[in-house]
Amino acid sequence: MLIYIFVFLLSIIFTIFCEGSEKKSYRISFALIAILIPSLLAGFRDYGVGYDTQIYVDDTYREVLDYRDLGLWSFLKAMLEGEFTLEPFYCFINYIGLQLGIEVNYVYFVVNFVTIALVFNAIWLYQEKASMPLMMFVFLFLYFNISLNIIRQTVAIALALNVYLYLEQRRWIMALVFGVLMFLSHTTSIVFILFLLLYFAINRGVGFKIVIGLILIVPLVFLMLEDIVLLAISLNMVPTRFINYILEEEETAVMKTAVAYGWLVLGAMIWGGYTFLIKKEYFRETYFILNVKLFSNLLILASTVSLWAFRTAYYFGVFDILFIPRIIHLVSEEDEEKGKILSYFFVILIIFYWYWSIIYNNENETYPYKSEILGI
Repeated sequence: MLIYIFVFLLSIIFTIFCEGSEKKSYRISFALIAILIPSLLAGFRDYGVGYDTQIYVDDTYREVLDYRDLGLWSFLKAMLEGEFTLEPFYCFINYIGLQLGIEVNYVYFVVNFVTIALVFNAIWLYQEKASMPLMMFVFLFLYFNISLNIIRQTVAIALALNVYLYLEQRRWIMALVFGVLMFLSHTTSIVFILFLLLYFAINRGVGFKIVIGLILIVPLVFLMLEDIVLLAISLNMVPTRFINYILEEEETAVMKTAVAYGWLVLGAMIWGGYTFLIKKEYFRETYFILNVKLFSNLLILASTVSLWAFRTAYYFGVFDILFIPRIIHLVSEEDEEKGKILSYFFVILIIFYWYWSIIYNNENETYPYKSEILGI
């Protein structure tokens, strides 16, 4: 446990240096260090630290390894011809990692470096609206250990953050490029269409009833999930392994805690941000933040029906990285004391949730951390 806390603190400290520096060269240097430290921890880990390393990661590594010395063109040709089992962009990241060395640890490192760099890019883009160290704190405690397990999907959800922010900045080409890369990283990212529908509905001032109706479609989708997945498989839209996602998900202590965590966050956001719903300047933003969290919570509730619901919830829950610090920032500007209370609440809640799920219940199977390279 201490190795994770030590690395998290170091990364957050360098994020503080990055935010506080005036020279761009210093800011970039500190940002790279903040990204590199947890990436190295990911790269040094042993096989099996993260359940999916035993299912997807190592198999793809062996597939791509055969093309390591054949050149980029041979690799790209094989990828276009469907020679690899998993998604193209993820395979390409594997190829880049294998240019550094033949051991699987190079792939572990590069994949996590890409993920964390994408998250940090989102933090950088959002820095005018929220604290960079606080955003990094939320990412590390909520998503770093997950990134050691569901490696491909965390690349996709990191890209999702960037798609949203480029849309906000009206940088349409960048949003499109990152959106395509997201789908080429993990096919579950198709559900991000629901996020985009919600985003454009609220931005275009669609009525309250329509927005709520859109959100309530979620339970209906999962009631029909079996038919939807079987149809998608028959049309070759998704791999046959997706049939596993229609199996009923066991209601575990971790699942119950995830549900409780989500509603506590939403409750705190409402308590902190309700006054901004009556302010024209912040209404749309606050209304959108609360609806995204509500959507995420409904998906987590639907996880008792299928594993797929829990996986798709990540594409909404990941926005905690941006939106928790944003709510704190908004509240602190108006009421400093209330902002401090909200900050303490979220920090304690997130650390407790991390300890309960990752350390105590060993969700994602990343604890204890083991590394033959580091002698741990």
